[in-house]
Amino acid sequence: MSSNKNGFVRFWHKHPVLMNFLSIAALGVLILWLVGVVFLNVWTRHGDEVQMPRVLGLNVSDATRILEDAEFSVALDSVYNNEYSPGTVIKQVPRDNSMVKRGGQAYLLYVSYSAKKAKVPEFVDGPLSSAMVNFKSRGFENLEVREVSSDHNDLVLGATYNGLELRPGMEIPVNAHIVITVAVRYEVPVESDDADMNPEDADADFIDSIFDDVEYED
Repeated sequence: MSSNKNGFVRFWHKHPVLMNFLSIAALGVLILWLVGVVFLNVWTRHGDEVQMPRVLGLNVSDATRILEDAEFSVALDSVYNNEYSPGTVIKQVPRDNSMVKRGGQAYLLYVSYSAKKAKVPEFVDGPLSSAMVNFKSRGFENLEVREVSSDHNDLVLGATYNGLELRPGMEIPVNAHIVITVAVRYEVPVESDDADMNPEDADADFIDSIFDDVEYED
């Protein structure tokens, strides 16, 4: 062991330039390794995890503030949904209470403040059933049928929204209250003259008719 050490020392003194170069290179590799490890830990926030706050059901403004206070960046998207109030958060990613890295991104889906719109379909000059199917296929559900007497039967004459006469191709909110006017032919019952006859008079007429049919012999 001592001889190896002495040999290393003699080699060092014999080749000082080479040994200094090797020492500097080894020190440089060590420094690069240490810098890399520290930088990587800072970059990935190694071990720095937090619990994802629950923001479902909150207003999107409040939800965004809560997540940004927790050092998340927030991405937003909206969708029309008539089951929740406008601005309500209905989806969050990552899910609430999950452990995530601090400073990551959170995705929120909230209910749009403006109602979704759709184009009015073809609906006039056809049966009511076809018009109803066409409206519902576009997302319109708030439909009212108003019947008017006509010589035609089951014929859609038109439709209105807030007093506005609708035409195919117009864009209106899908939650609009649409009144569909349909022509209906009402059958008028025919009244019989016998319906107003007194029962006793009817019996008398019946008896008279019997005697009228009898032929008398001289």
